[in-house]
Amino acid sequence: MSSRNGARAWIVLILLSIIWGSSFILMKEGLKGFTPLELALIRMSVAALCFLPFALKHLRDLRMKEIAMLFVVGLTGNAIPAFLYAKSETVLPSAVVGVLTSMVPIFALILAWLFFRQRFPLANIVGIVVGIVGAGLLAMAGSPEADRSTNLAYAGLVLIATLSYGTNVNLVKGFFARRNSVLVTSVALTTVGIPSFIFLLAGTNFVETLRTNAAAPAALGYIAMLGAIGTAFSVLLFNQLLQAGTIIFATSVTYTIPIVAVLWGIVLHEQFTTIHAIGFAVILAGVWLANRRPSAATSPAREPLQNADATT
Repeated sequence: MSSRNGARAWIVLILLSIIWGSSFILMKEGLKGFTPLELALIRMSVAALCFLPFALKHLRDLRMKEIAMLFVVGLTGNAIPAFLYAKSETVLPSAVVGVLTSMVPIFALILAWLFFRQRFPLANIVGIVVGIVGAGLLAMAGSPEADRSTNLAYAGLVLIATLSYGTNVNLVKGFFARRNSVLVTSVALTTVGIPSFIFLLAGTNFVETLRTNAAAPAALGYIAMLGAIGTAFSVLLFNQLLQAGTIIFATSVTYTIPIVAVLWGIVLHEQFTTIHAIGFAVILAGVWLANRRPSAATSPAREPLQNADATT
């Protein structure tokens, strides 16, 4: 990576941290007017609307098998996490949800080991274990207002979302590394966004809620912002980052997302206790260990996806 491209990659990384770190607050505001399912469907619908012209342009360049794979990319990287995050925020503070997002690189590495035959040194394995311990600690701390079982259940939703993100980055890097990032992003978001829009209108009380709930119009504005910037624009940036670099560098955005989320939590007076801080520190230590670069003799085995030939 040239110094110019490297600087651009770091700028994109910082921008993504700010956008995604602020997304948790936008979700909180959106939930004041809509259910978690409606929020996720609106978010996907807006993102699809942003990219529909690009998707229509690129669809003719794809085979049905590729379109089906991009639908899975859209599900794992956007639709499934959108609902799980929204649901978790009905109980957990935004800062806790943001910190649990730090588990994405760990799950990405586990999946790379299971399905893409990557091998890791002992320090990385120790880091994975430490990260999981930290996530468990933070999950049990959860929201001070909820009991332990509720905290664990809703933290589990966030961990499933991070597992879904880990799946997504491996799919994009493994199968679409050489495809145009606009093509990948637009088709993935549109294939999940159009069904989301249909279900939003036909399968939920969205229209009635918008008409009768005084908080709904403002909530819709926050969710639209979340869909356009926090999903459409940011996913395009992330896919460019992922294709240009490595899984490790791209997913390192989750180091800084929690910082932004915690700062927002402090501004909005969310409770962030000592136990939360300890869990945060343990997770970040685990992520750091899991992503430590091996010696030169073993480094080629760490990133086979970087040079993997796409199946397209």
